[in-house]
Amino acid sequence: MNPALDLSFRAGPDGRTALASRRVRHPFSVQAPLWDLPGRPLAARIFVQSMSGGIFEGERIGQRVAVQQGAELRVEIPAAMVVHEMPNGGTSAQQVELVAEDSAVLEFTPPPLILFPHSRLAQTIAVTAAEHARLLVGDGFMTHDPGRTGHVFDWCSTTLRLARPDGCLVALDRSRATGAGLMAATPGVVGGFRAQGSLLLVRPVSPDTARAWCREIQVLLDGPDILGGASPLRMAAGLFVRLLARDGGALAQAQADLVRLMRRMLHEEAR
Repeated sequence: MNPALDLSFRAGPDGRTALASRRVRHPFSVQAPLWDLPGRPLAARIFVQSMSGGIFEGERIGQRVAVQQGAELRVEIPAAMVVHEMPNGGTSAQQVELVAEDSAVLEFTPPPLILFPHSRLAQTIAVTAAEHARLLVGDGFMTHDPGRTGHVFDWCSTTLRLARPDGCLVALDRSRATGAGLMAATPGVVGGFRAQGSLLLVRPVSPDTARAWCREIQVLLDGPDILGGASPLRMAAGLFVRLLARDGGALAQAQADLVRLMRRMLHEEAR
């Protein structure tokens, strides 16, 4: 898939992260980088927006963000992507490729997707991380019925893959949700929870520290509107969080709280 958004960043001579290459076409719009992250003067922050307002039937949208050795980037996506109704029986696809070289730092935590009735989306998130790279990657979806028709999305499938530059697979997560399954509110499966999300923290970390961080995260996942769990990754590569939420508002709040906590873990010195 030829990406509509293809960005690469490098560390400049003064250590400050700079834009190395940029290729952008519809539906994306990208602003110039900013260097205003508190306490991280060498890190860049960039805003990415969709000019079309979402993903439509038949679209195949690709995104690629690469951070070279020693660079640090936070990608800000201010508005959630809407996956629109697909009345003709077609599907849509989105592929996100994230690459981080050694000593690079990349944050990519977009708002949860908004799935409209009769939408169908196949999504792939492929993360390639060097052994000493650090990434925080988010994903999720909520449902919305703007016309109050009583209908829901058809299905949404997501594949999340974490690998080393040599192709060695670290983690592979596949999920598939159907609107009918969520509406059924099956006890022991999703209950009354209609929004789902995940967060992936990639960085070298000892097993003991990873388990301690999972316990910290779990405190934020125990509430009346949130269920979830955190698990360390194999190869001492980080940790993974999965959560269910009562609705989109609860999911957005929970992910915001988790991102604040996991940013600390992203930058904290290894123990």
